[in-house]
Amino acid sequence: MKTFYLITKNNKFKNILIAFLWLLLMLSLYSCEKRNSCKKCHVITYENGKQIAEDDYKLYCDDELENVEGLTSQVGNMSTKMVCR
Repeated sequence: MKTFYLITKNNKFKNILIAFLWLLLMLSLYSCEKRNSCKKCHVITYENGKQIAEDDYKLYCDDELENVEGLTSQVGNMSTKMVCR
């Protein structure tokens, strides 16, 4: 009951509370924003610099795309590269 009294009688407290809730709402909406950037990517395998295999394209979006785009690995004379378009 005391909290309700503070909100209804104290304009300064009420304004601060409203501003805080508004800020919280804006931050939550901004953090959920999607970039909607998508690309089709596939892995190409090379042996001694010559392409020997190529996987099918797969669609990656947003964070998943950011994690795989440009990945490479090398083991001995074999290398793989994730290529996106």
